[in-house]
Amino acid sequence: MFVKGLPADAAVRRDGKLWTTANELSAQAIERTDLWMRGLAVGQGRKPNDVPVLPPIEHPDRATRENAEPEFADAAEIKSFMARIAGR
Repeated sequence: MFVKGLPADAAVRRDGKLWTTANELSAQAIERTDLWMRGLAVGQGRKPNDVPVLPPIEHPDRATRENAEPEFADAAEIKSFMARIAGR
């Protein structure tokens, strides 16, 4: 009852996982900043091979693309959704 109001990364709801939402957002910010800085360096004339690469940020609890849900719907799902929108 009382657990439902807690955030998803609260110690009670983590089930032993340490990769919190804050950790994920921080890792994404670092990775995207690195991507932009590498592009900026190349855009200013440095050779791509001369720009150091950020080591991957990995954690055993971090979600990966392999275990993510598929992002595409099949044609029947799309047709059904569009029919509901049109009120049919």
